[in-house]
Amino acid sequence: MRDEHRFLSGRRITSAPRLLLGAAENPFAEPVQWRAQRLAKKVAAGAQFIQTQYCYDIPRLRSFLREVEDLGLRGQVFILIGVGPLRSAKAAEWMRTHVRVCTSG
Repeated sequence: MRDEHRFLSGRRITSAPRLLLGAAENPFAEPVQWRAQRLAKKVAAGAQFIQTQYCYDIPRLRSFLREVEDLGLRGQVFILIGVGPLRSAKAAEWMRTHVRVCTSG
């Protein structure tokens, strides 16, 4: 719709929607060695920005971003690194159990 100015039916759109396409990525889920390549596939599919899971381990984040840069993606996609306070110990425990986030240890 945005790029071709057409609905899926083929009907032409006179004023195409102005959209910024995004995707999510978890740079620290296993297998970590494939995360940057997964991001590259999302960019190739049209993602203009990526939002990650929370990340509090700067050295691991730098390693991921180096891999992204090595793939030539710098300047092709905006990356929003997930950071923020956790609401409670229970929320932290749930994340540790259910969501692979970038943390030390």
